[in-house]
Amino acid sequence: MPVSDAALLPLEWRKEDFSLAYTTAIAASAGVTWTQPRRDINSCDVLFEARDDDETDAPAVSVQLKCTEDGLSTAAEHPDSWRFVLKAKNYRELRLAPAHPPRLLVVVRCPPAPDDWVRLTPTELVLRAEAWWASLSGQAALTEGQQSITVSIPRSQRFDPSALIANMRSCP
Repeated sequence: MPVSDAALLPLEWRKEDFSLAYTTAIAASAGVTWTQPRRDINSCDVLFEARDDDETDAPAVSVQLKCTEDGLSTAAEHPDSWRFVLKAKNYRELRLAPAHPPRLLVVVRCPPAPDDWVRLTPTELVLRAEAWWASLSGQAALTEGQQSITVSIPRSQRFDPSALIANMRSCP
């Protein structure tokens, strides 16, 4: 029986958990710690932090996670970017500038079937997904009554250990 047939949680909750597992695995590889705030305020699903280093005092970044199996697309006018529809609430909170720690949107794309998200063998655990990040800091305000906005995420901005560390060090 496929695992998805026996799942006890709604798909949306499972996608939230999967995106957290994926991004915290990236954090472990990068050598940084993470916490999950008790409350989702300021669109912070996870906070990545590290010790002070020679370059940065208290490197940190706050991340709003989104997980989608089909929510990323491209457009003729944006061939090098992914397009993602974001709720107005998240957009407003992520565009605040300056913000300390900086705030990022991280979109994790997973296979459509939850049974394909993970491959487990006796020697490895593979998370089948990929992720991209975008900073919306300083972007234009929404119009009155606007419920969502389509944001562009450059395809070159993969969320990987190097990108996580670079964004953590971007604090002034």
